[in-house]
Amino acid sequence: MSSSSQPPALRDYPSLTDLTVGIEFEFYVHSNAIEMPAEEVTDLTARSATVPAQRFAQAATFVKSILDQLNLQNQVEVSNMIEAQAGRTMNETRYQTWIVTTDSALTPVLQGNTLPWLGLEVKTPIMYNRSATYRQLDRVGKALRDSAYTGFNDECGLHVHVGNGDQGFSVLTCQKLFCVLFLGGEWMLDVLFRPARHNNRNCLPMAEQARVLSSPNTHFYLSGEVPTEWFNSCFPQGVMPVDELRQEAIRKIWRAASVQEFYEAVNVGYRHSVTFQHLTMGIKPTIEFRKSEGNLRLEGETEFLLVWPRICARLVAFAVDADLDEFRRVIAGTRAALSAPTAPERLQQFLFTIRCTDYTVQWLVYRANLLERENVQAMNGGAMGNATGQWQ
Repeated sequence: MSSSSQPPALRDYPSLTDLTVGIEFEFYVHSNAIEMPAEEVTDLTARSATVPAQRFAQAATFVKSILDQLNLQNQVEVSNMIEAQAGRTMNETRYQTWIVTTDSALTPVLQGNTLPWLGLEVKTPIMYNRSATYRQLDRVGKALRDSAYTGFNDECGLHVHVGNGDQGFSVLTCQKLFCVLFLGGEWMLDVLFRPARHNNRNCLPMAEQARVLSSPNTHFYLSGEVPTEWFNSCFPQGVMPVDELRQEAIRKIWRAASVQEFYEAVNVGYRHSVTFQHLTMGIKPTIEFRKSEGNLRLEGETEFLLVWPRICARLVAFAVDADLDEFRRVIAGTRAALSAPTAPERLQQFLFTIRCTDYTVQWLVYRANLLERENVQAMNGGAMGNATGQWQ
């Protein structure tokens, strides 16, 4: 596979180190960790009754005790919302601490007549996209992975939030990011994820499920005019053409005059692989990337934890910083990459297009090849541990 180099005009996007990232780790804790009373366990396994909120709070306290040993820069709290005993603390609402809480997507798991697994989530504080952040993520990821009382399955995700302080992002930033993903970027990045994350109900592909594409006859309130140069830049000459449905979807996207109009034309709710919902809620104005699996025991996942958030931040930094010429270059490079003969080669070309370093590209292409081999072996009936993301 041939190497490439970054375009010479601009070595990197200036916003990269100013953006913030936040991570949501989803996982389970076995009730052995909290010594659930025997009569309660019998009732649960016999009747599939509801696990009391008190048990979730105890499991969250157990996780807090693990994280407290890591000397993290910010303190760790258990969310008051688990037992609904009070409102969220100011630290939690402002994302100033590590928060251990529940996640509605992770329902308690009963395996036969065994003790239940309780679904939890760890949310990071707001952290800058810098090396010190990733050192902390590394410690937390490995601690959750290595505990004898944690477990993971296909329902577990690892969600990345990219932010820009309280100001959020402009509609132009959203439009640029959408276009590069919609016109091929998202599809080429899919090779970095295992099959359980493809068409997963919690991270539906935006490039296929965006409302402007999936509901072409729906009337959206779009009050702006199409900016001709930006729109035309989405359809470069001499590369793979864009079909009429996607052209019309992109036309509508460029007519959005506000983030609210843009969001209503792209997402409704938060279950797309990339969601802009948080930009409209006024709580944490972030763009959320939901595609990554959360099973930290699968091969390469703790390493991927240190790379994938950087790719998410890079995509957003491109959208923040790109002028018309840079946008035109990236779209043309994205469309050209679609013609590469193999999925890893398409990924490689796309990553170089968005100015990833040689090392990052090499590592991610290695991952793409690894997952490709896993999938082939799984289809042939071979054993690759829990390569498909089953319960661990």
